[in-house]
Amino acid sequence: GTFYGQNHIVSGMYIEVKPSDESFMGLFGYIGSDSEVIPTISNVGIQASVIASAPHNANSFGQTALLVGTLRKGNISQCFAKGKIMSEELSYSTGGLVGFLGGRYGGETFEGSFTDNFTHVDILCETSGSGLVGSSNDGKKVTLTNGYAVGKSYRGAFSGSASTAILSGI
Repeated sequence: GTFYGQNHIVSGMYIEVKPSDESFMGLFGYIGSDSEVIPTISNVGIQASVIASAPHNANSFGQTALLVGTLRKGNISQCFAKGKIMSEELSYSTGGLVGFLGGRYGGETFEGSFTDNFTHVDILCETSGSGLVGSSNDGKKVTLTNGYAVGKSYRGAFSGSASTAILSGI
């Protein structure tokens, strides 16, 4: 399906992640399907927003970002995120725009693109945190065009850990 934000801005979003949550946290927690349709999110912004997380238990995923916690497949274009993600201990991946690219249980691959997106997110955590994408598993292809990320505590602008990516205009 398609989410077209019509240039609206979500402001003041606050998500508190509790230790018992199996967290796919963000405006959209989990996006993806087995169908041939590739989901699209476009023209939406998030600003002045916070995700605060207590320590997770060992079985928690902790896939967290302001826009999408986990994106199994899809295209994101003309979106932005501004805010802060604070965690005492996120167990997996934290990104400004997307926490994790790939399958829910690993072994599944991601395919999609990021076009004309940016983040200005401060990520205060101990694990893989990055401006656009926290981490990804073995993806078929991730294409990033005309994106940028600024903020504190990043391991990288695109991804804290990634497999295959095609980058241009960043």
